[in-house]
Amino acid sequence: MPGHGWTGMKNTSSNQYATPCSIFAALALILVSTAFFQVSGQQDNEPAQAADLEKLVIKLRSRFHAERESAVETLSASGKTVVNLLEKAADSEYPHEQAGALRVLCKIEPQKAGEFLYKAVLSDSITLRLTAMSVAEHLGITGAKKLLEKAGKLSPEKLKALRPVLASACMKEVEDLLGKIAGSPSSGGVFYGQYGEAAKLGSVIEPALSKIAANPSHSFAEEAAAALSELGDKAAIPALKKAFLFGGGKLRETAAAALHILGEDGPYKAIVANYRKMCHEGDSSAYNSFSLFCCRARDYALGEKIAREYIKKFGGSGIDHVNLACFLSSQNKIKEAFEEFVKGVEKGYTNMEWVKIDGELANLRKSKQFQDYVRKKFPEAFKEPDKTEENGEDE
Repeated sequence: MPGHGWTGMKNTSSNQYATPCSIFAALALILVSTAFFQVSGQQDNEPAQAADLEKLVIKLRSRFHAERESAVETLSASGKTVVNLLEKAADSEYPHEQAGALRVLCKIEPQKAGEFLYKAVLSDSITLRLTAMSVAEHLGITGAKKLLEKAGKLSPEKLKALRPVLASACMKEVEDLLGKIAGSPSSGGVFYGQYGEAAKLGSVIEPALSKIAANPSHSFAEEAAAALSELGDKAAIPALKKAFLFGGGKLRETAAAALHILGEDGPYKAIVANYRKMCHEGDSSAYNSFSLFCCRARDYALGEKIAREYIKKFGGSGIDHVNLACFLSSQNKIKEAFEEFVKGVEKGYTNMEWVKIDGELANLRKSKQFQDYVRKKFPEAFKEPDKTEENGEDE
């Protein structure tokens, strides 16, 4: 739906939730994180001879911290020749050996680290669990997918314990992606498909999106909620409910729309009732916001009704008719959508670059009648038919 942007480029600001823990756990986390980053930066050491590698791996279980760190440092410089040994170490019965192996694997073979991380997360060893969290921040989405793949047969309760790790692993890439989408031309309006790039990544990014959406102070909370609606994972429902309860403005509405798509209608009905009241009271500006909300919730039939009512009461501008065309196109009412689109153009609508990307107009763009019309009316914008939409047919 063109012309009414809810979002724009924002400064990325990752907000982490504080997790209470004992003094010992806090100190352990500092030691683990510091050691991990120090080793990650040391790449100039001469690699050990092949005959010594197995001995070095065994040293990972040493009761002496300095000896373990020396082994991690040397193994990190040995490259992928040591991967097979590290895989065995990551699956051993010794927590320190597992932790050291994970740290080295994360540096030289992140996907392999992801395969073993779930055991570390569920371990009784606090050192191993804290190491897992530090490693997770460096895995990225690729490593997180491996983690999820290996943990797929776990019980729902144990899978739930992996959510913080998956969120940490994917957070940076997810924030970068949301920032990219927020700064793209598609941020000038609302339509299904805006977050298709995020949805393609699958449920592995749901914990990160949920963590962002549930934090109203995060710069991309609204974008995360919208992305969750396209991802379609019901695991996001608790986070979206929190966003609805504690978010303000558009975050609250975006969360309600996403919940509606995921099958939770309570928040959606509350928003709709409020907008109906405002429109009944004659608030002309409420109609525009109401129609945008319908678009985000993919309630195209209601959106059509609201758009028609507004045009009848207040007269429609070019963009109002194009917005109505979006609702009609989304319901596959191609003939009516084309008629409204033409009315919009006749009343001055000219943003054809938006028309090319608006997901709600996808069905209309397949119409041969539409293609012939825009190529004749806007020859510079539509020099050639879209290869994915040419040879369209009309009802």
